[in-house]
Amino acid sequence: MTIKIYVIVAILLLLVVLILSVVFRKKGTNPNTDLKNPEGRTLNVLKSLQAGNYENALKDFEASYKAKMSPQEFGQGWSALIAAYGPIKGFSIDRVENLHGIENTQGVYFTCNFEKGTRSGVIVYNRSDKINIFAVCATPQEVQTIMEKVR
Repeated sequence: MTIKIYVIVAILLLLVVLILSVVFRKKGTNPNTDLKNPEGRTLNVLKSLQAGNYENALKDFEASYKAKMSPQEFGQGWSALIAAYGPIKGFSIDRVENLHGIENTQGVYFTCNFEKGTRSGVIVYNRSDKINIFAVCATPQEVQTIMEKVR
C-alpha cells in the first residue's frame, strides 16, 4: 500500500515539474524567435521587410552592404517584389548550413509565400555575424547557383 502511495506521489510530482517547465519556459528558446541565432535573426529581417521597416531589416548587414544601399533603396527592391507577387502571406526557414566548414559562417535558406507565388531565398552570415549576402530568387535551384559561387 505504501509503495503505491510513493509511486502516485512521484508521478504527480513529475507531472507538476513538466507543467511548470512548459509554463515558465524561457522566452527566446525557440530557435525561430531567438535573435541570437541565425534562424531568429533571419525571421526578424523578413518580418521587418513585411512591416516596411527597412532600417531595421538592414541593421545586421555588413557596413559595406549598407554603404551601397540605403533603407529606402532596399525598400524599393522589396516593393518591386511585392508589386510582382502580391502581399507576403508568410515565410519559413528551410534549413541552416555552415559554409566552408567555418564555424559562425552560415547560410539560412528560407521560403517566402506571396499571394501570387512562392520565392526562395538565402541570407548568409559571415564570421563577424553580419549579413553579407541576401537573395530572393524564383526557385531553390537559383539560390543554390548563388551559393555555389560563394563556396
